[in-house]
Amino acid sequence: MQNLERDERDAIGAGIVIGIALGVVHIVYVFINNLANLDAPAGARLNNISLALLFAVFVLAGARGGQLTGRVQFGARAGMASGIVSAMIGIATLWLVTFLFMDVIRQNAFMILDFQRSNAASMDAFIIDDALGATMVEFVVSLALGAGLGALGGWMGAGIARRKLQA
Repeated sequence: MQNLERDERDAIGAGIVIGIALGVVHIVYVFINNLANLDAPAGARLNNISLALLFAVFVLAGARGGQLTGRVQFGARAGMASGIVSAMIGIATLWLVTFLFMDVIRQNAFMILDFQRSNAASMDAFIIDDALGATMVEFVVSLALGAGLGALGGWMGAGIARRKLQA
């Protein structure tokens, strides 16, 4: 029982550390995405790179959890922990940037175009609504991808741990 608790603590600890590192990436992403006024191709590249990095990091967190414990389930827990931590950092940064730099965001060309197509009462209401949507999506996606890709990484990491024991 104590080994199981230690394994869980080690896996979740690895997930938290990796989640903090991914949270730093989220901070950079939020600043660039909201303040750089990127054109469409650059914005698409930023989003694609961010998504690929997200996938890779969740698999890495799971692999580390699986390697530390030899169990797939702890890889999933490590991935989920990294997802929760990174989402919390990203969401907090998003809201901080939204409120501190509302004037800059109001001038974003794509935000203006999206606002004109919407039925929002004001630009500020539209920006807040956009941030609310991003908050919900980020939390749910980070949790689901963290657990799912963490399990995949956990399977890989547990396989590595088994091979090391057999050698």
